[in-house]
Amino acid sequence: MVIPNLNNDAHDGSLLEADNWLADWIPAVMAGPDYQAGRLAIVVTFDEGIGTNQNIPFVVVHPSLDNVVVTQAYDHYGLTRMYDDVLGVPPLNAAATHPGLKAAFGL
Repeated sequence: MVIPNLNNDAHDGSLLEADNWLADWIPAVMAGPDYQAGRLAIVVTFDEGIGTNQNIPFVVVHPSLDNVVVTQAYDHYGLTRMYDDVLGVPPLNAAATHPGLKAAFGL
């Protein structure tokens, strides 16, 4: 898990700083052997919505995905459930009652 600092995650910094951080990291991760072999997915998620709209956008990048768009709404519990499913561990707390994203993205 790679988490940027508060400037690079656009919390205290600008969207340009966040974009530049991602522009450096994403190609580096995609060039790695685990990503190339399909053993690693990249999940870029935002930690909060805007104003009263608390929809949290995220993107999943994996070598097997080609313009897959999932229209079903998911939440952080679904994302946690996906991590649990991929790791093969029991779902944590509320994630146990939420659908995971693994099947939705075909991972």
